Amino acid sequence: MSAIILNDKPAVKVNAKPIMWGSTEKARLFDIDGDQRWVSRKYSHFNEDKNTLVIEEWLFKKMFPKG
Repeated sequence: MSAIILNDKPAVKVNAKPIMWGSTEKARLFDIDGDQRWVSRKYSHFNEDKNTLVIEEWLFKKMFPKG
């Protein structure tokens, strides 16, 4: 099993759906398992074909402290 890396840092991959109206230059709004969260474009990468979002691990832990 390979580790997930983004921007040379550990990362987490989650299923996500973009919220159409939630988009700015610096962040994008996603539905992640029923929770709507703004995610920094700098610390994430969205794959539209697979509806997967890779987020740097530190940011994911900050967004979902109990997860």
